[in-house]
Amino acid sequence: MNDALPRNNRLYSAAGITLIAAVLITAALTLLRPEEREQTTVVPVAYARAHGAQSWDAATWQAFRQSPDNRWLLSEADLQARGDRLPGKWLPALNQCLYISRFIATVEQFDLDENKAEIRQLASQRQRCYIRFQ
Repeated sequence: MNDALPRNNRLYSAAGITLIAAVLITAALTLLRPEEREQTTVVPVAYARAHGAQSWDAATWQAFRQSPDNRWLLSEADLQARGDRLPGKWLPALNQCLYISRFIATVEQFDLDENKAEIRQLASQRQRCYIRFQ
C-alpha cells in the first residue's frame, strides 16, 4: 500500500478533463479544410445595425468587420446555427469565455447602443466561465 498520496487524491479533475477535451476538439477543428470554415464577425451585423451602426461610414464598417476582437472562425454548420443570435442564446463549442469577452469588447469599442441588462448578463456569464476554469 502506498501512503505517499492521500486516499482522496484524484488524477484528473472535472476542469482538467474539460480542458483536455477542448484541446482535442480544437485540434480536430484545425484539421478542417479551409473551405469548411468561414471567418465571421463575433457581433452579428444585424445586431450592429440595430444598435447604432446604420449611420456608420464605409471606413467604420470596414474597421468593424476587420477588428481582431470581432473576428471568429466557424464551421458552416456553426455559422448556420448561430445566425444572428447573441452569446446569451448561442455560443461556440470552444473558447466560450473568449467569445463572450470579444463580443463585449467589440460592442464597447464601436460604441454600439447596447442593452445594459444584456451586457451585464454576458459579463456575469463571462465571469462564471473564467471561474469555472481556474
